[in-house]
Amino acid sequence: MIKNCLITKGKCRFLKFGAETEISDFLIIRISRENKFSARKICKILEKNKILNLAFENGFSEEFKAYFKGKINILEKGKILFANTDKIINKLCVSYGIENGSLRLGIIPGYKTEALLKLTENISLKLKTVEIYENSKEISRLAGDFYLTTGIPVILKSTPDFTGCDMLIYLSKTKLTDFKGRLIDIFDLTDQKGIKDIKSKVKNPYNISDCVFLRLMNKPFDIKCFKF
Repeated sequence: MIKNCLITKGKCRFLKFGAETEISDFLIIRISRENKFSARKICKILEKNKILNLAFENGFSEEFKAYFKGKINILEKGKILFANTDKIINKLCVSYGIENGSLRLGIIPGYKTEALLKLTENISLKLKTVEIYENSKEISRLAGDFYLTTGIPVILKSTPDFTGCDMLIYLSKTKLTDFKGRLIDIFDLTDQKGIKDIKSKVKNPYNISDCVFLRLMNKPFDIKCFKF
């Protein structure tokens, strides 16, 4: 049974404010305008088809998408990329020829730092050190837990001194300066050049992120290359 749905925008054949549906590997709902009427129409279709996950083509307003938050799981690029941070780092290591036990990974914490460190445990064989650019009581606790689990040294720094960093994961909204290395900016929080998305091996005909398309298709998170 189809559990995923993509919302697109375009001309509807019959009703000016209607919602047309199409089924392929997932349900597609096309609307002509963003308004409460369209949102209510979509909700009825989602309920009728017992949809669990919802995605929007690029270009929809945050105001319109907010109508659905709390009602259904919304597939968002940043959160999907975050959940696959370990796979992104592993692919980068392969691409740049970084050998096991040599990666010096930097983290500017912010969004779900504890969850990130749990994901990082999966690539511990790649790591030499982890540097976290915050020295708080909570970060110190997380660093201690990570070291006890992996045996990888964790260095805490109060200031962003990137001299010992080969690759940086950026999860904060604070300004990033003076970093010239490989930046993973999956939430697109900085204006600097960094990895902000993936290019999948699967052809994506929609105006959405490739990682969102993979989730819609229920396919594995498979990286061909990266988007900057």
